[in-house]
Amino acid sequence: MYPSPFDYTAPTTLNDALAALTSTVGAKILAGGQSLLPLLKQRLIAPPPLLVDIAHVADLAGVRETERDVIVKTLLTHAESAKHPTLGHAVPLLATASSWVADRQVRQRGTLCGALVNADPASDECCAVLALGGAMIARSPHGTRDIPAEVFFVDGHRSALQPNEILVELRVPKRRPGEGWGYEKLGVRGGHSGWAITGVAAWISMCSGHVTAARIAISGAGRMTTLAHTAAHTLIGTDGSDTAIAEAVDQASKDIDLVADMNGSAAYKAQLIHVYARRALTEAISRAKKESY
Repeated sequence: MYPSPFDYTAPTTLNDALAALTSTVGAKILAGGQSLLPLLKQRLIAPPPLLVDIAHVADLAGVRETERDVIVKTLLTHAESAKHPTLGHAVPLLATASSWVADRQVRQRGTLCGALVNADPASDECCAVLALGGAMIARSPHGTRDIPAEVFFVDGHRSALQPNEILVELRVPKRRPGEGWGYEKLGVRGGHSGWAITGVAAWISMCSGHVTAARIAISGAGRMTTLAHTAAHTLIGTDGSDTAIAEAVDQASKDIDLVADMNGSAAYKAQLIHVYARRALTEAISRAKKESY
């Protein structure tokens, strides 16, 4: 099946891309196309009047480091994110999440930032970025906007990006001494394969043997990828023992508005959160203890 006709443009500069996007009401950005194009081909959504292909905008490619952060540009693919040496060293949680996205074909063509804009509730990378405390940098003709991940994901398949904005960068804090991470999920094809029926990403910071900060992100179980705030808070001040992890795990499913769908009931999702939150937190705390100062 093929989509209905639409206009298409492929600018080579960011300014031209922004001009094209704002020239036509309802225009859409195309990066890797692994979310938008299947929907158009199956006519599940109406075609936009104009498709703005940003694949040739050189300013939107690459990865760079600052003293505190890693900056990921819009056009980095899932496969590039999974294998990039900077991400593998400085933000291994994100690199791991990218390596588990969908299948090889999607990872080669789809982009990390495109997945964030799509805000799929079952997204590996949305879950990782939320746990890492990342932020999205959006550009419009009126300037630049910094959007924390915690407010970027508004609902299922809906982000805080405005119609006249392009997501130009993802900024994630680099791993520091005393920090640990863990990511576990049940994929729709079993194991880590396919989108997450339920996934849990955990980030832990420890000092002198005690947890000083924590974030737990959960995907697939609710309407959107969500932080389990109360569960994370129960870990603060503890030594990260099995007892402390058990208390956080018991709270985690209560922090989420669970949704039943074709992949399982709310009770089933709650049980998956128990299993995968325990695994992710155990991994994160173990890593944090090894790196603790």
